[in-house]
Amino acid sequence: MPTSDLDLLALGKRLHMVDDILVQMLAARHKLAGEVSRYKRKNGLPIYRPDIERKRIEEACAYGARLGLTPEYVSSIMYGVIREACMDQVIDRERNDGPIQPLTYEQQKANLLELTSSIAGTYDATYAMPYATRVLHDYEDQRLENLILEMPRGRRGRFLDLGCGTGKIAFRAAYMFKKVVGYDLSAPMLAVARQKHASRHANTDVSFVETDLDNGIPEPDESVSFVAMTLGTGSDIREIENLVEEIQRVLEPEGRFLVSFYNAGALLYEWQYVPWQLPLAAWMNIDEHTLEVPHAGKTYQVFARPRTIDEVKELFSWALAGSLDVTTYPTILPVIPNEAFVGQPSDQLARTLGDLEKQLAHGHHGAYAIVGGHKY
Repeated sequence: MPTSDLDLLALGKRLHMVDDILVQMLAARHKLAGEVSRYKRKNGLPIYRPDIERKRIEEACAYGARLGLTPEYVSSIMYGVIREACMDQVIDRERNDGPIQPLTYEQQKANLLELTSSIAGTYDATYAMPYATRVLHDYEDQRLENLILEMPRGRRGRFLDLGCGTGKIAFRAAYMFKKVVGYDLSAPMLAVARQKHASRHANTDVSFVETDLDNGIPEPDESVSFVAMTLGTGSDIREIENLVEEIQRVLEPEGRFLVSFYNAGALLYEWQYVPWQLPLAAWMNIDEHTLEVPHAGKTYQVFARPRTIDEVKELFSWALAGSLDVTTYPTILPVIPNEAFVGQPSDQLARTLGDLEKQLAHGHHGAYAIVGGHKY
């Protein structure tokens, strides 16, 4: 349909989408300016550099002219943006005179506990909003169900959900296994899971245990039928080699597992920098091995190390020959602005993109690497 044939409501929706992306670009620039501020402070460089500012505004005006914008319009915007960045750098320097120290693993874990305490009550709704995160949920659910359905009913004994959060996977498994145990570090998340159990799943044998998986899995040898760890949680464990050994230890012979990691070879990370809001609930800083999670006006940095496909296969080299299956998902969706999905015919769009993503799942460029198999 030609733009001239659209009514004001349709045009307004398009303007709203552009405005949202414009604000996201400003936020991305603000974040980059903060990184520039830290670099200048670390290296003793001045905040205000008029020659750089003048050159940048001239370049922006020339680019704007090619797009039909006047120099006055572009320069007025650029002056405002640069002035805001300089003010932030002044404030940053006044508040932080000491050397810049990277976060320790203990500080990152404390950030995770603070985040989960803050977000526990709204976690399910928050993680259901970003488009790419939703389709990841659906894909992992399907892979999990396929692995479970391969198992004879008589072998479906004990199921472990590692990093269970509010219990989404645990409750899904509860109707297919005799006993389900969810383990997590966060007491507030587990409190929500227990409330859900009492109100909606009281007829199932599910329990939730607070534990630090860095210290292992508190289960006897060869006592578990299935171990699941979804949503990239495998990358949140610093000593993942130790935890994978624990998974091998607790699984009974021919027990199943499904573990998810952030994929180091993802198209998203080859892109290196995307200056708009990604359709994910959190995003990876691949250089610093941290996951950046925005919530309530604050960005929490927690430990997360992406893994290559070869690393994932090596971790689970003990699996039954021929059973190990590593897929990556999603590939294209994580680099598309979330606003691109707003107001679109969701069913048709979901089917089209879903078909494309499924064809790419056995490639190596999806945002998450999901490995499943049987214990030898």
